[in-house]
Amino acid sequence: TGIKSSGIGVKYQYNLTDNVRLEPSMNYFFENEGMDQFDLNTNVHYLFPMASYVRAYPLAGLTFSSWDAGKSFDNVTRLGVNLGGGAEMDITDQLMLNFELKYQFVSDLDQAVFSVGLAYMF
Repeated sequence: TGIKSSGIGVKYQYNLTDNVRLEPSMNYFFENEGMDQFDLNTNVHYLFPMASYVRAYPLAGLTFSSWDAGKSFDNVTRLGVNLGGGAEMDITDQLMLNFELKYQFVSDLDQAVFSVGLAYMF
């Protein structure tokens, strides 16, 4: 919501236990009104099984956010905190659909991030 743009990202999820998962991720938000954004995140999820193929989770983590306002302005880089939650649904044994909402608390650059994803499970 802060950049008011769509983006693309990549995530890696690793289960530490059956219910606790670590997730590093990278996102790039496309330029809008002369500004684009890149962020790196490390989040922890606690999985709550809702059905045999559906899980919900709260998340908490850290973000490193970099905003670029073009040639006439300096880049702004900040550390922040992520809080949010999501849900995921297994489509097949190896494909999963994911919905997530998190709020990034970053000094002067707070924003909500909505995401929808498709994951391949190895």
